[in-house]
Amino acid sequence: MNEEKERPAESGPEPAEKRIKVTWELTRDGMLQERRIEEPVPEAPSAPTGEQEEPRPAAGESGIEHPSALAEPSTPAVPSPSAEPAAPAEPSAPAGEEEIDDAEVWNCLPRPARRRQPRVQATIVSTAPAQTSGKGKPARKTAKKQGNHSAPPKKKSGGKKTLLQRIQRLDLRVLLVVLIVLIIIALIFGAVLLQQGGVVAAMARGDSGFSEQDGDSGDNAWNYDREESDTDQSLQRYEGDSSGVTLELKSSQGRTGLTYEALYKKCAPSAVSITVENDESSGSGTGIVLTRDGYIITCAHVVSDQSKAAVTTGDGKEYDALLVGSDPQTDLALLKIDAKGLTPAEFGDAGALTVGDEALAIGDPLGATFRGTLTNGIISAINRDVTLNGYAMTLIQTTAALNSGNSGGPLLNIYGQVVGVNNMKMVSSSTTVEGLGFAVPSTTAKEIIEALAREGGISRPVLGITCYGVDEKAAERNHTRPGLVVAKVSKKSDCAAKGLQAGDLITAIDGKAYTDVAEFKEYAAGFEIGHKVTLTVYRPKATDQAGGAASSSAGADGSAAAEPVEYESLGEITVAMVDQQDVS
Repeated sequence: MNEEKERPAESGPEPAEKRIKVTWELTRDGMLQERRIEEPVPEAPSAPTGEQEEPRPAAGESGIEHPSALAEPSTPAVPSPSAEPAAPAEPSAPAGEEEIDDAEVWNCLPRPARRRQPRVQATIVSTAPAQTSGKGKPARKTAKKQGNHSAPPKKKSGGKKTLLQRIQRLDLRVLLVVLIVLIIIALIFGAVLLQQGGVVAAMARGDSGFSEQDGDSGDNAWNYDREESDTDQSLQRYEGDSSGVTLELKSSQGRTGLTYEALYKKCAPSAVSITVENDESSGSGTGIVLTRDGYIITCAHVVSDQSKAAVTTGDGKEYDALLVGSDPQTDLALLKIDAKGLTPAEFGDAGALTVGDEALAIGDPLGATFRGTLTNGIISAINRDVTLNGYAMTLIQTTAALNSGNSGGPLLNIYGQVVGVNNMKMVSSSTTVEGLGFAVPSTTAKEIIEALAREGGISRPVLGITCYGVDEKAAERNHTRPGLVVAKVSKKSDCAAKGLQAGDLITAIDGKAYTDVAEFKEYAAGFEIGHKVTLTVYRPKATDQAGGAASSSAGADGSAAAEPVEYESLGEITVAMVDQQDVS
């Protein structure tokens, strides 16, 4: 008789039995990934009433069950019809199937499956039932984990939306490019129109177009719109003897060019600042020291119609200036200050200049704030004929930067010699103008300055008016007549006594038509002071006398009229030539 052996007493509670669930999931990269989950083994359902539980086989002499038996499923009992249905048991592995090793599963897979698998999920062992939602339907997340092979994957709808957004962005870019192109075309077209208008005005006026932002004094004294003051304003005259003053021109042959630093150190003390004022305004300019005892060269338009002038030297001292003489025809003037020990400038021969030579300028652009400014450029033209406010001049053209306030300052060569007196630059209100500066040649300055020192002025027969020419093309564009338009009338002239005024149009002189001031200057050059000429004059019709010049289509500002200008004839007026010194 076999007796059951008693089991040894256990030292503690028996550990709960666990089952390892191994699943394989497909990653986003198309690779199979092993996933292991340990979970307790569910208890087997209790046997129905009336049936005996099948005894477990013994496991050795100790009577302890073999662990492998835990993985083998029990044979389910057949329930009786009267018994209540048992709770559904979890699915288990088929009877007789041994537990599959993970390495064996991986090795059994074909090689293509190891590298990349279709978008499905494979479950090797599944012991957990699918989760259900509250309504009995499988939850969406659980279905994804277990894999739904029947339902095709949903297509993303974001692709079409992204394509539509790209199309919209492309349309916006195209529209933006088209808009930018249209704006550029409009700007270019507007610039062309403005430039044409500026050229017409420049041709009609024939002047330098000085900026008028600083008023009507100093470097901006020549202004067509400026009416002559009721009171005669002029600088106090110097009564001393200036007959011994000379201007010497030195050669530059054999000299070595200076660096800009050395040149500025040499020439800066010879440039002075000039400030002028009258009862209505004030202005500024630049001057050149001629002698150690205070003779200063500057431009005539800087000191014209001024009641007071002051000179500030390089050491900061200020002196009152007196007028020795001026010549509006060449735009040169000579001043005298009570000073000693000044540094005179060295003058070179402008006749030795060639196009392309280096040129530098020292002056006070825009006033004393930028005092002693040095700019550089080249000689861009020689013997350039320019008409300024009715005066024909032969000047040096340079690219050295010149601005309002530079007038009267030195134009230097690379050896530090003064080869010109800066007097104007081209500007325009309708287009950009750069690098068009002009200077009176030193050869001209020598002749005029020495004459001013001896005689106090230059005697020339003049009409006492300033005017500018309007040729046939300019007249057609401006809806006016060709001829000489009067810009200014000196009160001391015979023309003023005969009733001429600004805005009048002179169509002929002694029966000959003139549209260029320089041509008339050549015609009158051989006349004596007091010689009489006959002018054919027309006056534009206006509602009032003061608006005569303003109503002219080619008037003081050189602008074109919107409608043709009607003129009334003043007939022929005979006037006498007067001395330039009397009206300057």
